[in-house]
Amino acid sequence: MVSASESRNELGVEAPASGPSTPADLGILLVHGIGEHAQGETLTAFAEPIVEWIRDWLHRESTEGSLVASAPVEAALRPPLLPSEVPAHARVVIGASGEHAVAQEWLFAEAWWGPQVLTPSVTSFTGWLVTRGPWLLLFHINQHRWFASRDRHVAWKWLAGVPVSVAWAILSLLFGTVMVGASLVAIVPIGRVRAVVYEVLRRMTGVLGDAYGQLRSPVQRAAFEHAVLDALRWLRRRCKRMAVIAHSQGAAIAHRVLQQGEPKADLLVTVGAGIVKLEALRYFERLASVDRLAAFLAPILLVAAGVVVVGCIAAGMISLAIRGRGVRS
Repeated sequence: MVSASESRNELGVEAPASGPSTPADLGILLVHGIGEHAQGETLTAFAEPIVEWIRDWLHRESTEGSLVASAPVEAALRPPLLPSEVPAHARVVIGASGEHAVAQEWLFAEAWWGPQVLTPSVTSFTGWLVTRGPWLLLFHINQHRWFASRDRHVAWKWLAGVPVSVAWAILSLLFGTVMVGASLVAIVPIGRVRAVVYEVLRRMTGVLGDAYGQLRSPVQRAAFEHAVLDALRWLRRRCKRMAVIAHSQGAAIAHRVLQQGEPKADLLVTVGAGIVKLEALRYFERLASVDRLAAFLAPILLVAAGVVVVGCIAAGMISLAIRGRGVRS
């Protein structure tokens, strides 16, 4: 651990006094997204590029001859350095020396909600994914059309969506077939192939189980939000201003927590947020079982109808060709 006085010698900049009683100028809470994340991984993956960018920006903007640098003065990622009930965090002093020496202390902290995820069983998760996955895909490819009501090119965008939706129906049918087949292979004891398929499904469950937990398990969802809320409260007490940077499904969790009103953040930045898609899936979960069954059967019926139409057209063309030959003979 580097002390503030050592930081001053290293940077040539007066570092702010650090400690529990001295709030940082800025606190930044980093919330990870979907998938498996080790403790402290999100902190280093997000904080280090941010600090690097700030350092480069200060170098470009600083006057000639001034010293610009940024350095961590305190960091704790995992036990034993990290006490219980304390999130992974790092204090960074950013400053520039010269005629008007300036330094700020930023406190980065991590909201680690991943350990609260309980991996669902492969069979239940696969059944859920087969019935919800196609409609999530349809929503994704048509989302920009649904939210483009003021666009003057809306009409042709909807027209272009027709072949896309047809392709979606075919892909959804293929996806469902593959997933059901893989599930059967994973259940039937056929040696090495079963082990490989089961491992692939298990990894998918581990990665996408976060979304499953948010939508299907109110208890897990509450645990996710509690983990983020604890980190927010810890950081809010130690900084003057606070920003939240959240990725993927972590953005949805942070958004729900911040809607409670306390503690408040001055800024919320989302990266690849899945808020709208999760809300769409949450709406789908509230539908009656008959409606969900209709949603599951729709791609199958569309493809079947397409096959029937193409077959009728082909039969008609063959019939016309045969009649033409009969007339010529």
